[in-house]
Amino acid sequence: MLSARLRFLYLLVAWLLVALVVLSWFGSLNYDLFYVVSLIGFLVVTELTAPLNRIQQWRSRLGLIAVAGFLGFAYLVVTRIQAILAVPT
Repeated sequence: MLSARLRFLYLLVAWLLVALVVLSWFGSLNYDLFYVVSLIGFLVVTELTAPLNRIQQWRSRLGLIAVAGFLGFAYLVVTRIQAILAVPT
């Protein structure tokens, strides 16, 4: 039986590899899109592997990683909006 940490890690790595393959298969592999898909995968795997009865010590640190991921996502959104609004004259 796998420990909860290893199961979480294996699922996350599998999500990232599938995301890489699918994005490259569609020809839309870039850093921004891979980051967003990876963040979604991290959140999905975190919720799917959450225990029902108690929270382990290592899972409490996943919230900090999620906050850092959302900050990175906010940065991507702001830079995209700035690129759209910066119309050359």
